[in-house]
Amino acid sequence: MLTKLEIKQQKQDKYANMLKTYVVATHVVYCATDYWFGYTTIATLGMISLLLLSTGFYVLRFSDLMRATMITAVIISFFTFLSWNYNHFFFIYLLVIPMVTITITDKKKNVYISGFMCFLALLCMSVNLYYDFNIFNDTISETFKLIIIYETIILVFCFITLNLNYIMDINKINAEIELEENTWKETSDKSHVVANMLFDRDIKLYEDILYYFEKNGPWKDINFNQVKLAEALNTNTYYISKALNQVAEKSFNNFVNDYRVKQIIQAFENYEHKKYTLKHIYTEAGFSNQSTFNRAFKKEKGVSPKEYLSNLSGVGV
Repeated sequence: MLTKLEIKQQKQDKYANMLKTYVVATHVVYCATDYWFGYTTIATLGMISLLLLSTGFYVLRFSDLMRATMITAVIISFFTFLSWNYNHFFFIYLLVIPMVTITITDKKKNVYISGFMCFLALLCMSVNLYYDFNIFNDTISETFKLIIIYETIILVFCFITLNLNYIMDINKINAEIELEENTWKETSDKSHVVANMLFDRDIKLYEDILYYFEKNGPWKDINFNQVKLAEALNTNTYYISKALNQVAEKSFNNFVNDYRVKQIIQAFENYEHKKYTLKHIYTEAGFSNQSTFNRAFKKEKGVSPKEYLSNLSGVGV
């Protein structure tokens, strides 16, 4: 299923293609009308401009050659405006060309193309106010002028309709995207609030566990387990395990064994191993057998109990 952003991109691509088609169709309509009324020279120039524009739109996308091709097409078109005093192409180009070029080139270069086009348009308009460059000696019939006016009205209407539909579609998609983003943000904010509340509860329970351990030394009991701790703190084993995992990042067994190993380290440093057996020392700390003790001790200190004692006093156990 497409995301809203992908749908938006599809709409933009479709709009760009429709604008290109619109420019091509406009050329075809006007050139066909010119040919129909016998203005073959103007129609031929229009067809050359059409060919160049089509090549730029559909073949030479995003290249310097594309931009050169389109500028050439625009120059030819404005040459017809200047040469023929009846400038029916002018408003169509003024409206559409910049909008089309921005879909197939970067914005900075589109500004150059649009500025160049507007300069030519203003130049043609200024010149035509004072001079009549009818170099092809065509006589413009009133019927032709009337048909061109009707065609232009229809084409401008189509252009406005195309853009209004696109704007409405894009605004609708943008509104949906904004709604999704706001909904996600609200949901995310609520999730963070809930997560913080839960973590605060874990911290409180973890502090209770620490207080209980420091006060009562429950790790010394060989049979001590999560159930007994949960009963002592009026909670359950799930919350005990969750608090230890979330706050201390340890399992219950590792947490308890850390206390047991610390007690044994303190006994070693007090040289109790010279007075008592090793079994007596680890049993007093809560370990039930030597293999479990050895594993827990090496995990905590990185060496075996025997190696630790050897480093501590220089003698064996």
